[in-house]
Amino acid sequence: MKGPKILLRLGMFVALIGFMVFALSSWIMKDWLIIGYGIRAQLGIQRIGSSLLIIGGACICGSGFLRLRAMRQERKTAELDAQEMLQREEAVRRENSLDSMPIRLQMQRLQNQIPWMSGIFDNCYRQLDYFASLREKQTALIASNSASYLEETDGVLNNVERKICKNFRNIMNLCIVADTPDDLSLPEINQYLADNAKRLDELQELVKASAQWINQYNNGTDGDYSEVENWIAVIRESLREG
Repeated sequence: MKGPKILLRLGMFVALIGFMVFALSSWIMKDWLIIGYGIRAQLGIQRIGSSLLIIGGACICGSGFLRLRAMRQERKTAELDAQEMLQREEAVRRENSLDSMPIRLQMQRLQNQIPWMSGIFDNCYRQLDYFASLREKQTALIASNSASYLEETDGVLNNVERKICKNFRNIMNLCIVADTPDDLSLPEINQYLADNAKRLDELQELVKASAQWINQYNNGTDGDYSEVENWIAVIRESLREG
């Protein structure tokens, strides 16, 4: 903002000089100039004063324009900074989230850094793919049959996803601190993978029960929704215990 301030001060100084010259040549010393130097000299000095006034005014207006443009640029920069900050916060949130995609990306980055852990991460990828397949099947069942009454199962899938991703994160932590394959705590890693496998098997049963109940409902028979409810209860209780 130094440029507009300098231009403003320069404009005020030139305008002040112009006003003084114009005032002296037009009123205060007009007669003296005409008598001593002639009318042409007086008019010339008057025009110099008016020109300086115009130049000074232009400088003042220009400083206002530059200040306004600088303020707009500052506002735009502030908005961009705020947007960038939000994007960073969103990136951090995703990085720290327990969703499948961020967890998969984290494992891929870690695998690139530590290639000898590929075997462990391959097991994790298979479980992630299996979960994605189960979610896709359940979503397709609900969508293709307008089965809004099964939307409760979507929340169950979300809770299971967070749990298995938390186990994946624990596996990654064990891989990060291991300097060699011998340093890996394989029993602990296998325990996390086994826990995930158990929860995925429970989800598979929930998807099967959902399909059976939908078919009974579509056939006009009295479907037994209790099987779906039982598996929802089993999974929720398992998550509480785990």
